[in-house]
Amino acid sequence: MKNWTRIVSMGIAAFALAAQAAAQSPPAPKPLPMPSLSQASALCRNTAVNPNLRVAACDVVIQLDQNQVTPENLAIAYSNRCAAYQAVGQFDAANADCDQSLKLDPGSAGTLATRCEVLNNKGLYDDALKDCDRAAKLDPNYATAFYDRGLVHDNKQEFDAAIADYSQAIALYADFAQAYFHRGDDYIAKDLPDSAIHDLVQAVRLDPGNGDALIDIGNSYDSKGQRENAIIAYSGALTTDPDDPATLNNRCFDRAVIGQLQPALADCNQSLKLRPGDGNTLDSRGFVYLKLKQPDAAIADYDAALKDNPERVSSLYGRGLAKRLKNDKTGADADIAAARNLDPDIDNVFAAWGVKGG
Repeated sequence: MKNWTRIVSMGIAAFALAAQAAAQSPPAPKPLPMPSLSQASALCRNTAVNPNLRVAACDVVIQLDQNQVTPENLAIAYSNRCAAYQAVGQFDAANADCDQSLKLDPGSAGTLATRCEVLNNKGLYDDALKDCDRAAKLDPNYATAFYDRGLVHDNKQEFDAAIADYSQAIALYADFAQAYFHRGDDYIAKDLPDSAIHDLVQAVRLDPGNGDALIDIGNSYDSKGQRENAIIAYSGALTTDPDDPATLNNRCFDRAVIGQLQPALADCNQSLKLRPGDGNTLDSRGFVYLKLKQPDAAIADYDAALKDNPERVSSLYGRGLAKRLKNDKTGADADIAAARNLDPDIDNVFAAWGVKGG
């Protein structure tokens, strides 16, 4: 039979200890006082603070008795909350707030530009353009209106129009880093690598942490065949994001082309650790092994890359060359013929990479 007396005694003792601990614990903190209208207004307007804090501050302003807030300040609060919602990806809430702000102040270029950005993110490009057009007309010196309109044109694949808008934004604000960045990307889309590099370098000068711009600089140098410069750019990008498998793969391949084979292999291995089985990186590592004269390893990687994409021309051709190193003439000829059928210029491509087929 259980000793109920002992169990009850233990329960009472535990309760007493808990009560004693509660008595010794500090009192609950007093609730923080509500911010004043001026404090809430300042936070609501402050674009540097956390967007969720801005939303909460704007809530205070909007929910106060309307006798305390002028229609002008209420419009500003709705506009700022719209921008804060936009920043955290709550586009429907943002759109509703911008609509409310524009009912109170239809001539606000800033709110129109913000709603343009919101509508752009919602995929409503034509409506977004109307808002940005109105904003630019109301304030022709408002660089953000032109920048936002450039983003819409980008989404519509209208690169010339986007470039014109980014150029106007830069003319109005010479240090507009993001305008340089996006104009640079549009120059890449138009196959103008020199113009792209110029703009992307400006973007990095103004915003040294822009790893995407550094990657795009590397891609632009690659398109010009300037592998050393591309490696420098990719290395810069990897200082901001050391675990980016795509950039590691890009640097791996460029290092392989110029003969830095061991560093190339290290890059490809690290990339595949981060993204196992990636066909592009397997193709790159196969190329490294081919240049290292390790045909079995090259063939294994090319096989895996071709499983991912049976028409990967570089893998077919590279595997053919690796089979030649193993004196497998039949297999080599079949792979090389298949690659040439897909890309008649593949011999010249590999020759440019430092590997002659023939």
